[in-house]
Formats: sequence, C-alpha cells, structure tokens
Amino acid sequence: MYTLRRCRHESMEIDDQRIVLRVRAGEQQAYAVLVDRYQTPVYNLMLRMVRCADLALDLTQDTFTHAYEKLSGFDQNRPFFPWLYTLGLNIARDHLRGNDKERHVTQSLDQMCENGFDPSGTDDSGEGPYERILERGRLNKALASLPEVTREALILRFREGLSYSEIAESLNIGLSNAKMTVQRGLEKMRNLLPREDF
Repeated sequence: MYTLRRCRHESMEIDDQRIVLRVRAGEQQAYAVLVDRYQTPVYNLMLRMVRCADLALDLTQDTFTHAYEKLSGFDQNRPFFPWLYTLGLNIARDHLRGNDKERHVTQSLDQMCENGFDPSGTDDSGEGPYERILERGRLNKALASLPEVTREALILRFREGLSYSEIAESLNIGLSNAKMTVQRGLEKMRNLLPREDF
C-alpha cells in the first residue's frame, strides 16, 4: 500500500540526493536546505541524549559541520537522513563517553518560565501546560528507561517516520533486528505506562 507519507518521504530522499550533488559540485549554499530540513530532528536527538538545551545546540552544529566535511564520502545510493542521524548519534555518544562525570540536567520549570514559557495557557484538549509537561514527562521517563537502541528505534519509527530499513541503517543493525527492537520496545512501553496513556 502506497501512502501519502511514504510518497512524501521518497520525494524528500530524491530531493536530498539532488541537494547533496549540488553541494558536491561547489554550491555550498545548497547545504542550508538540508540543515533547515533536518535541524529539528537532530536537535531533538541531541536533547534526548545530553538533556541540556545549550549543549544540544552545540552538538547539533557539530553534527552538521561533521556531515558537511564527510559529504564527499556519502554514498548517493543511501538515504541522507539515516546517514546524518547516525553521525549525530555517534557525536552524542562520543560526547557522553568523554563527560561521564559531568552529566547535564534538564531545564527546571522555573528556567522554562524565565525563557518565556507561559504556564497559564491551554491547548485544544483543554489541558494546561503543567498537565502536558507531566504527560510528556511520563512518556519521556518510560522512554528513558529503555535500552538506548530500543529507545532510538522507537523514536526513529514513530517520531521521525523512518522505515524499518532506514532504522536498521541508522542504528547499524539488521533489518529483522530493527523490526524486533521496535516491537519489543512497544511491548515494554505498554508495560511501563498506564493503559490510558498508551
């Protein structure tokens, strides 16, 4: 079954390949399109890994700089985003290995308010930001309790919309392993979260 999401995804892959060719041909400004397209998922990856907004920004920039430097060796037959995601994952892991003694913590609610967060607002569901933070906190806590590969496989599948083959490539695991990791991750999440949250 050919879905609109899959069609759009394949279109972006072709577009990414054209952009990479333009950058390789010397059109450096074309790289900004890839940065604009993927900076949010790469930043979200970094934020999940290091749990510090400023550091996540730095590591996101490092990822795009590293990717630009490695672009000449990029295999045009591979999709760009899984390759970029793998680079980002490795940069975050290298950083964490070098900073085991110095872990960063997430922003407190007070810091969020200082940075412009409005705790009085509600969304369409009628939930206020405190409820959304608590809900997101439960989900993130459950995700954080999973092994790293399982957590990343779930995020790549459901947040980033990657196929199983792209997940396998991003995490450097086999296709059947990617499918099994996602399925087992879902089972673990069902066991960790109350039924109404899942």
